[in-house]
Amino acid sequence: MNPKPNFLPLLAATALFMSVQSSPAQVMPSASDIVARVVERAAKVATNDLPAKYIYEKHSLVEELDATDHVLKSTEKTYRVTLCRGLPFARLTGVHGRQLSQSEIDQEDQKEKEFLKKVSARDLGKMAARKEAWITRGLVSRYEFKVLGIDPQMERRTIILEFKPKPANPEKSIQDRVCDRLAGQIRVDEADAEIAKLDVHLTEGFSLGWLGILGSLKECRLQLERQRVDDAVWINSKQSVEIRGRKLFSGMHYHTTDVSKNCHTEP
Repeated sequence: MNPKPNFLPLLAATALFMSVQSSPAQVMPSASDIVARVVERAAKVATNDLPAKYIYEKHSLVEELDATDHVLKSTEKTYRVTLCRGLPFARLTGVHGRQLSQSEIDQEDQKEKEFLKKVSARDLGKMAARKEAWITRGLVSRYEFKVLGIDPQMERRTIILEFKPKPANPEKSIQDRVCDRLAGQIRVDEADAEIAKLDVHLTEGFSLGWLGILGSLKECRLQLERQRVDDAVWINSKQSVEIRGRKLFSGMHYHTTDVSKNCHTEP
């Protein structure tokens, strides 16, 4: 005798399909609205005088490589980074795994005193203008943005944006030339309007100096991951930069990696 067919799994699957089909599609914000919120958030963070100091550790590795990608020279450093009035101060704590000498500690003490003096005397509006320099309305206006969707790998709802330079942007400086050759993707935390990830690359190389006599930049890629500490603070948790080009008459290839961790507050 043949067993009776079990239609329960089929009915359950059909019900699930119908519920998904009948639910309203989730509205995706426009690229212009997302970018405007990111710029607004940057301005707010820059003018926010934090009640506590945020401190974290940073490990930095800089490698110089040859044409076959073998490491010629590497420099490893550790830092204690303090966010003071929204600005980071990176205090060197070690080089190649060794502790600093007393003279090096004295130098870092002096650097920190000078930094704190400048910060305490600086107007918050001027601080904001300086900190926003990389994410102003003028900067984002040079790019075309397109919403690609939601990143399913992120714990918080994060929107993926693709960007590329607009054609015929004016190039009045080296900075303009660099900006007009950068493209990539950003992932924006929708709730906080903060950049959670950034992946940007150079679309084409360019020369530096008259007829390229100073050198040239052939390849450049920046990858950045950021970590949410609380409602007020995000930090760069991991950053890597790859640069290939030429300086004067010799080739250059550098790879840098920065990793930050153990962020906490102090009164």
